[in-house]
Amino acid sequence: MFAALAILSAAFYGAADFLGGLTSKRAETLAIVVLSQFTGLVLLAVMVPFLPAASFSRSDVWWGAAAGITGGSGVAILYYALSVGTMAVVAPVTSVCAVVIPVCAAFLLGERPGPLTITGIVVAIVAIMLLSRSESAGDVRARGERAGRKTSSPSAAAAEGVDRLGRAASTTAHRIRVGHERPRGQV
Repeated sequence: MFAALAILSAAFYGAADFLGGLTSKRAETLAIVVLSQFTGLVLLAVMVPFLPAASFSRSDVWWGAAAGITGGSGVAILYYALSVGTMAVVAPVTSVCAVVIPVCAAFLLGERPGPLTITGIVVAIVAIMLLSRSESAGDVRARGERAGRKTSSPSAAAAEGVDRLGRAASTTAHRIRVGHERPRGQV
């Protein structure tokens, strides 16, 4: 059940980020953030009567306030980055942070994921970083053929993947640094 809820949550977050970023290219980012956060507050107010009764402590309120402040700030920064940057670059980079930060926090708080979970996290991070590449598969194949490389063996394919991962990380970081130079309104 929790896996289905996680997938549903990720789908809603992804759709919201896409729509917010797309709208931020056409309107003022701060207005979009305020409207999106207010809409979330209204939906929460509608849902409260249907949630089970709960008691909370003062520390729960502080943690909730911190989550609200950092979450709202994160949305504002994300929408701004999406409004001035390339969505195909910004989205995967923020996804890496969305994976790494909670996992590191959980580890520091004493959780120990199993080997299968760790493998899944590593594969997800590699996939996200590789997706941020702007080359088509044909470009990659052509470059490999020109260099005389064949990736038929698993070790050669892994070495090629690590090489591409390193290039993807450096290219993505460079694109984010210079992404603000693109004219506003281009998709």
